[in-house]
Amino acid sequence: MKNISSFKDLVDKYDYFLFDQWGVLHNGQKKFGKAEECLKLLKERNKESSANF
Repeated sequence: MKNISSFKDLVDKYDYFLFDQWGVLHNGQKKFGKAEECLKLLKERNKESSANF
């Protein structure tokens, strides 16, 4: 298994990202700041993503 130091290390290697919402993007009451940064990075790099409910 290869360790990564940052989500940024993965962005250019893949075209599509799938996230689970609960516990990854938010906790049911507030969004996680780092998750928002990751989604913004994907948008900047024209990557597609979606979240499972």
